[in-house]
Amino acid sequence: MKHPRGWNLVEELIQVKELKNAIFYATYQASKEYSKLTSFTIAKAVLAKESTNYTVTVIIDGLNNKERDVVREELKKLKIKYRKIRGMKDEQSIFLRLSDAMAGFLREVYEGEEYTKQFMKRFEKAGMVTEA
Repeated sequence: MKHPRGWNLVEELIQVKELKNAIFYATYQASKEYSKLTSFTIAKAVLAKESTNYTVTVIIDGLNNKERDVVREELKKLKIKYRKIRGMKDEQSIFLRLSDAMAGFLREVYEGEEYTKQFMKRFEKAGMVTEA
């Protein structure tokens, strides 16, 4: 059987043990509350991963100062302990590029793109991807 394009990358990612239980996502319908929903998803992911002894650093692709203030306010309301919240361009970090690529992939899963089905099954089986 011929594997879809990108299959080798998926195989390599699945071997990275540090990614197990590390990728959380959420989908929302037709909302313009991007910063608030991003904060809510961050909170759900943090609480799913950690108990009480944690502090997180939040890095969001392209986050501007106004959005950062909203995220900070929302995380405080949700009682999430953070060290720092900052925006960054994906060109500045390979980890942010990986996150951005994964977000794009998960959007295509949500949209029902046929090629994503095999990949998603592998990520879920490896315990890498969790809906928050």
